[in-house]
Formats: sequence, structure tokens, C-alpha cells
Amino acid sequence: MPPQSRTGPKTEPARQAIDHDFHLIRCRAGDGVLYFAEAERTDVAAVIAAIASAQIAHPERVFAFNPAEGWARDVSEDIARAVAQQLRNEMNGPTRGQRDFIEDHCGVNTLLQAADALLTSADVD
Repeated sequence: MPPQSRTGPKTEPARQAIDHDFHLIRCRAGDGVLYFAEAERTDVAAVIAAIASAQIAHPERVFAFNPAEGWARDVSEDIARAVAQQLRNEMNGPTRGQRDFIEDHCGVNTLLQAADALLTSADVD
């Protein structure tokens, strides 16, 4: 019986399992130690939700990669902007960890815009 080809049916399900974007969140612990946060889901929406809801306390960088396509990149700025937008939409002020993450990747102006939205909505109520 001939051996299975590497490109045959057995490898296709394995490729499908890794052919999507994964995200890793590098965080800083209180003692300055860096670690990667464990997440049940690693899609972009789950990462934004985890940071915006403070499930991830001190995010420092977010990396995206797709093993099947062979690429990886730092998406910290994109995620920080999305977190700031979500905080604005939910009218929540940022935690210190969220604030540091947004300031580091988007600058203070992004946070000031979020604060203005909170103040404006408070004035209306």
C-alpha cells in the first residue's frame, strides 16, 4: 500500500484548523514581568472585548498571525483604537491598564476624545 501524500486529504483538515487569524496579548504583571494572556478565543472581536471589559488588566502589545498564510504583525494600534471606541460607545472610563495601552499606541488625543464623549453625555443627562 503506497504512503499517503502530504497534500492528500489528511492534511486539509489540519490546514483548515490553522487557516485563520490568531491574536496574542502581551501583558505586564505588577512586578514588571511580561506574559502572554490566555484567552479562550483569539479572534479580534474577543481580544477587543477582553481588553475593553478589563478581563485583560495590563495589555502592552497585541500580535496577530495566521500560520497557514505565513504572516504575523503587531496590531496594537488597531486594537487600542477599537478599545477606545468601545469604551466611548459604552460610556465607560478607562482603567489604568486600558489608559496606558491606548496612550502608548494612539496617543493622549484618543483618550481625550473618549473623555469628551463621556463628559458630553453626562451634560445631556
